[in-house]
Amino acid sequence: MKKRLLTLLVAGTLLQSNIWESLPYSKEYSKDSKIENKIEIFNSKKVYENKPLSKNEVNEILSEIEISNKYFPKKTLEKMTLKESSRNPWKINEKSKAKGILQIKKETWKEINPEVPYKTNWYNPKQNIQTGIKYLNWLKNAISKNNPKWETISHEEKKGQIIVGYNWGYENLMKSGWNPEKFPKETRDYIKFVLGEMGRKDI
Repeated sequence: MKKRLLTLLVAGTLLQSNIWESLPYSKEYSKDSKIENKIEIFNSKKVYENKPLSKNEVNEILSEIEISNKYFPKKTLEKMTLKESSRNPWKINEKSKAKGILQIKKETWKEINPEVPYKTNWYNPKQNIQTGIKYLNWLKNAISKNNPKWETISHEEKKGQIIVGYNWGYENLMKSGWNPEKFPKETRDYIKFVLGEMGRKDI
């Protein structure tokens, strides 16, 4: 109880001073007046500034995450962070409302990773990447069940379709009839950037 009161006292002091204003948090987050959320940011082990991470910083985070997915090694995930948000954990897409280093929407997060609160974790690059990986696994399972040609297409084509689902949307992928010729140019460019030349063994 005493620790709790001390924490509230410290947070209250920060809110009345310029010290709190120097702490990095997003514009959206600053609108939230709930002291609990601000205490959580202040007490966190690391507060990421509103600026892009370096490639080494992203790879360091990826090294802390257990990845058991043969379709998306760390190299691919690192490229996705660059393409999605320019590696900025605080990136918010004003149009789609997707947030974080892998640009995940609130609805997707709550469905894929409900045990981790979206509001206080979307800006955490590790949590955002872990949720992104879970979503990629969800897409893989959904596509493999519903695409009648899944067992006959190549491993590279399977990776491509999962990436299309992530970038363009699963519903759009289904409506296209799983046909690459119907993918928009933006999505085809996304696949090329993230996966490189199709067919390479190191992709």
